[in-house]
Amino acid sequence: MNDMTCQDVQAQLDLLAADECDPVLRPAIDAHLQQCTACTASYAESRRMLAMLSLHWDAAGPLRLRQRLNQEAQRSRRRQGVLPFVRRAMAVAALLIVSAGLLFVLPKRAADTGSLEPAPALQGGAKGSRCPPHEPGAGHDNPAAP
Repeated sequence: MNDMTCQDVQAQLDLLAADECDPVLRPAIDAHLQQCTACTASYAESRRMLAMLSLHWDAAGPLRLRQRLNQEAQRSRRRQGVLPFVRRAMAVAALLIVSAGLLFVLPKRAADTGSLEPAPALQGGAKGSRCPPHEPGAGHDNPAAP
């Protein structure tokens, strides 16, 4: 079992780094690592990766994750509590601005025209009609008349 290939050793390196390797294979893997620099470098990389993972996912990892999730949920609830009020306040402010603008524009426009009567183009026939306005008694009062 001393003649393990690099492919065989590569398949076992992550288990070896986590101390989960088969005890029967361990002496053969150690012998191969002493001779092969490529597999030794891969084994060192596996150990570094495992060290980084255990640094972030030790026993306190799930507890830290739960605390971060709770903090984010509290921030989100605070934002949701204020946001509807801000939206309503913005809508009321926009309504007041538009109303104030109309109060200033409409009286000036009425003063410029001299009256609040409709424009001459709107007097007369029905809106969109091609018929000119008619006079009473001009033959249009009786629908049966030709």
